[in-house]
Amino acid sequence: MNTSQTTPAGALHVSAPAAASAVATTASTPVAATPTAKAVSPSASNAVAKDAIVAGKITGMSVYGVFVRIDRDNRGLLHVSEMAGNSYAEREARLRSLKFNDTIEALVIKVTEPEAGSKKERRVSLSERALACHRSQEKVTRTSGATMTLSVIRPTRDCLLLRNADGTEVVLPDENLKGTAKASILKSRRVKVRLVGVDARGRVIAEKA
Repeated sequence: MNTSQTTPAGALHVSAPAAASAVATTASTPVAATPTAKAVSPSASNAVAKDAIVAGKITGMSVYGVFVRIDRDNRGLLHVSEMAGNSYAEREARLRSLKFNDTIEALVIKVTEPEAGSKKERRVSLSERALACHRSQEKVTRTSGATMTLSVIRPTRDCLLLRNADGTEVVLPDENLKGTAKASILKSRRVKVRLVGVDARGRVIAEKA
């Protein structure tokens, strides 16, 4: 069963679909709203729907993903392209780390109903990336306007990678530095920021406070 690629990784305790490249979000750029996810009881027959958060055990494995038994009537596919990770290499490593009977949690990104009279199961497409993006957006919304001081991990060509106290990575794009020299931030190794959104890869975006 194939799944369509969906834009969507890292959770932030202060602070679902992925694009091929990062999208820098500034304070003046509106952030697309994340669909409201709905937690579903594993025992609720046929209750699984798009945007539901579900958990289940791995019952089958393939080179392209894993099959997850959600409940009696629903089995989903978590394709490798929708597994947690910021790069395809990380997602492949995630696939290799999984094994039978592991319990995973994911967001339902598509449900295909069987044809009338068919004995086939409903096809449920799952995404860990979309779930991470959803949770990041939720946390950014809850902390909108709040400022925090984060540690600098390393610079990149067009941004600074920061780390929150819980280990979550935050991106500070160069255009959000508000005139502060990148070198001075690197020297101090800490910077005060305000969270402003989540990019297409599910990364939390900040601006200099």
